[in-house]
Amino acid sequence: IYSLEVCREFAQKEGRIKVIPHEHVGIAMIKNAAMEYIDTEYTASADGDDYVEPDYLMHLMTAIEKYHADLAISRVQYELENGHIEGSFRSRGELLIQKEDFKDKLPMLLDDRRLNYIYAKVYRSSILKDIRVEDDVKQGMDTMINFMVLSRANSIVLIDDLDYHYIRYTKRSITSYQGEDAYQRILRINRFVEDRSKSMGVLTDEIIRIIDSRILQSAVWVI
Repeated sequence: IYSLEVCREFAQKEGRIKVIPHEHVGIAMIKNAAMEYIDTEYTASADGDDYVEPDYLMHLMTAIEKYHADLAISRVQYELENGHIEGSFRSRGELLIQKEDFKDKLPMLLDDRRLNYIYAKVYRSSILKDIRVEDDVKQGMDTMINFMVLSRANSIVLIDDLDYHYIRYTKRSITSYQGEDAYQRILRINRFVEDRSKSMGVLTDEIIRIIDSRILQSAVWVI
């Protein structure tokens, strides 16, 4: 309730802010519902416990408009809750990836884990707005969204700005691999990536290797 009150206070001060209360029904259903309210040319997202640099959106918007791309992706820095820096997305410079290059560049995007999340990105709303995932998805929803976007996108631009700071909480990272269905949840994500890659005609031996490696790593984590 307190968070809702804070959001409403911001909305009263800034007319562009919309507060949409919703009962707790799971992350997939919440994000699906949020898609209904997109009414802008571009869409960006951020997790509530992360933080961004002041020019975060400006850097992404400059790139997506410069190249007329459908998706812009910035770098991410990973930090522990105590402030310790764990690492960041590899620097690739400013890189435009056209649709005809997806087959060659997708392994890089997978290795860098740039398609794992919907934060640190600006999307062209026209290719994002009607995308939905199944309501029972508990893990990997962002990856599924990104691969559905990828199947519609004509180009992606990577920027080198390290503007998004992702906060990792030790307890949460452990519990995400608990539960009897933990391995099945992770397997579902990777099979989705494989199926989407195949339908786009970009499934290569290298991508299969990356997917198999992720599944094996996930099995070790679960055990």
